[in-house]
Amino acid sequence: MQTARLFIFFTLSILFVETGLCITKEESITAATTIGKWLTKVTGHYDFLSATPVAVKRAGKKFFIQKRPAKQFASDYGYSYMQSAFSSDVLSAYATLNQDTSLFPKALQLNRFHLNFGMENSYDLTFSYTMASDGIRGYALGFKRQLIRLQVFSFAYRTQLSKAEVENYFTSYSFTNDLSIGFYFRIIDIFVGVKHTMGSINFASDIEALKIPRIDFISDLHELEYFYGIVIATSLNTRLTLQLNDFQTEKTISGKFSLHFNSLLPTMNNWFKDARYIKF
Repeated sequence: MQTARLFIFFTLSILFVETGLCITKEESITAATTIGKWLTKVTGHYDFLSATPVAVKRAGKKFFIQKRPAKQFASDYGYSYMQSAFSSDVLSAYATLNQDTSLFPKALQLNRFHLNFGMENSYDLTFSYTMASDGIRGYALGFKRQLIRLQVFSFAYRTQLSKAEVENYFTSYSFTNDLSIGFYFRIIDIFVGVKHTMGSINFASDIEALKIPRIDFISDLHELEYFYGIVIATSLNTRLTLQLNDFQTEKTISGKFSLHFNSLLPTMNNWFKDARYIKF
């Protein structure tokens, strides 16, 4: 069962006054920090891309020996759907703030629109716009650098900046870095990685006693987020990505569908041509 503004708990702060519920400032800050870190992470930037560059090095000209293939470009335009389940820690934090967690849905649902550009086989520039339940909106920018490429193996570094908000309720910012490896087999691209997040979140409340200062955090090593995924070429110009994210007891499952082109702008190719025509 959905409840209005479920995740922005300060909108229900009048409950504290009407029921006479008493919690200490320290308890409210601890609970807000737990919820804020979770909200910041799940509303941050996810491009759902492998360590393999968007612009994969494709076959060079025949009859010519080349040390390096010519620099190439590519683009990926997609839509993703994510479900992020509540962990026991997050539910406990909401309960501390007198929220009836039995009314909560099983997971926070997020929809994203993606623009991903691959440049010169080594750099990816990515954008995303997020819409989530209860009016959450966000946008983000990411940059990925190819570090190692050996035949089917790729090793990449990625950095991302994100902002999410509900007007007059909360605003969060996050800065993430991740390292990932990918194994590209043309039709299937398998990847795994680890991600670190730091950020800040501001909650709003009309009640002076519940006004909590900005929460800043840097994830500890035991709070690293691990992700596992697979990209499947369903046709020459379409891709399906499935990804699982795991941080501590929190699990996130995502699916993404995208149109992929070997150019920076969409082309009028036969989008649903057999995927076996993809060049390695």
